[in-house]
Amino acid sequence: MIHIKGNTLGINTIKWSLLAGSIALMSACNDSDSKNKKPLIPDIEKTEIGIWSAPAYGWMFDIQNSGYKIYQTSSQYCQEFKLDELTMSYDSLINSIELSDDKESLISTIGGIKIPGVEMTRELSLPNNCIDNLLKQQGEDGYVYNPEQDFEIFWQNYKEYYAFFNLENVNWDETYQTYVTQVTATTSQEELFEVFAQMIEPLKDFHVILENEAIDAEFGVSRKLEMHDIALAEYLDINDLEEIDTQEQLFDFFDYYQQQVSLEMEIIGSYLVQDADVEVNETETLIWSKTDDNFGYLYIESMELSEIIEQGDTQADKLALLELQLTKIFTDLKDTQGLMIDVRFNGGGDDFVSQKIMSYLIENKIHAYSKQARLGDARTELQKVEIHPKGNFLYSKPIALLTSADTSSAAEIFSIAMRARDNSALIGQSTGGGLSDILPKSLPHGLEYSISNEFYISHDGLEFEGSGVPVAIEQPFFTKEQRTQEKDLIIEAAIEWLQSQS
Repeated sequence: MIHIKGNTLGINTIKWSLLAGSIALMSACNDSDSKNKKPLIPDIEKTEIGIWSAPAYGWMFDIQNSGYKIYQTSSQYCQEFKLDELTMSYDSLINSIELSDDKESLISTIGGIKIPGVEMTRELSLPNNCIDNLLKQQGEDGYVYNPEQDFEIFWQNYKEYYAFFNLENVNWDETYQTYVTQVTATTSQEELFEVFAQMIEPLKDFHVILENEAIDAEFGVSRKLEMHDIALAEYLDINDLEEIDTQEQLFDFFDYYQQQVSLEMEIIGSYLVQDADVEVNETETLIWSKTDDNFGYLYIESMELSEIIEQGDTQADKLALLELQLTKIFTDLKDTQGLMIDVRFNGGGDDFVSQKIMSYLIENKIHAYSKQARLGDARTELQKVEIHPKGNFLYSKPIALLTSADTSSAAEIFSIAMRARDNSALIGQSTGGGLSDILPKSLPHGLEYSISNEFYISHDGLEFEGSGVPVAIEQPFFTKEQRTQEKDLIIEAAIEWLQSQS
């Protein structure tokens, strides 16, 4: 719910260390051998070379003998894609491609970041607007700031790729009519940013984000009250404020918020065995321990591989280290009667990390979910995602997954996968409701923005975008009353459910 504008620091982007108090006193691609695999396609001279189109994403890939370019396109505009999100080595791109038998289509994981992959078709050439009318971008010779054109590009990309206007009953054509007259040839970047923020705010989609580094501006919004929203309301009430007006107040609020999160971690720690060490990984993103009645507890702060594992030069190296870490965790917890996995503070990250963790929690292959993208008025072909057991020890006992409105993105993908696992229950609050991957886009003047264009469908055919993945047992997430009484009702409900499964 927090809006981030102008020079205000981005509260949504602040990553607090969640280890404090008693927790501080308690103080650590699918297969690990993927880096040794041969390229999927042995003869790049006759296969990947050429132009490939991913129309559901507005991407054109121009792959040549030793390099590639990516273009972001709409029906009228084309510009070269220069964002970090799709930056990868040539070999990484080639080795993430699987061609169809007729060599006219492919699926690429885009260097391993898009699982199960993006569908592309072979084209004879780039579209004309990528050849004759390729847009100049800031920093290139001949570039001229054109706010009216950038408005059209922005509106058109949402019009053609955004998948969820229906969730908030937003009429994007009416949005155009409302705001197009507010943009002229003299509109500044700051003014244009404000127009864009007003346009996307009704979507209430936390994966829809604006960022313009040149003017130090960021904007995001969500439809659910998250922990920082609750803490902000408390802070304003305590200080008799209507809103935060000064930098001093902002930092004061940060202190208050961090205190509340630290208190919550102390309360969680009080449910764990007090005379044994709680294990913590090197990046303090994984915490595991046991309760007095021998139920396991695993806290997962992020699904971002680079946040969980700092060592390793490549994604394959990091995944191998993650496997070692997970093997240790589930070996340590193997004799527990059941397990709580806590993703209530987890803001997401990489789907393949969610899948990797899930592979340690099943004895047999499961259909975790399916996925497709918006394609005009239709959708791309449904891609079924199956997860296979992995690891020396597979945890098959009852699992309670603890979720909240702060459980977002890839953590929600983990949640829908857990729904497909037998002897499991989601407990707490429904998740944040932002399952779609972010589709990154940019404008010629440098503003970066994102679009939600993908549908995730559960194993039983349900979609949870907007509403969030539902829980089987509902409990509030650390209300002020709970914090005052030093109680965690979600953990208590989870322990009660686990006891009923014994």
